Amino acid sequence: MPDAEGQAWFELNPRDGFYIPAGTDHQYDNMSGEQVEPVFGVAPDY
Repeated sequence: MPDAEGQAWFELNPRDGFYIPAGTDHQYDNMSGEQVEPVFGVAPDY
């Protein structure tokens, strides 16, 4: 859902996955104040 500046944001919960296309500007923020452990995966370019 776009915010006031037209930026899209998504809330992820434990065990959720998210795909970001190559070349897409993005940023990660932890809004909970609790410690998190992110896991990243990178798919090969076929």
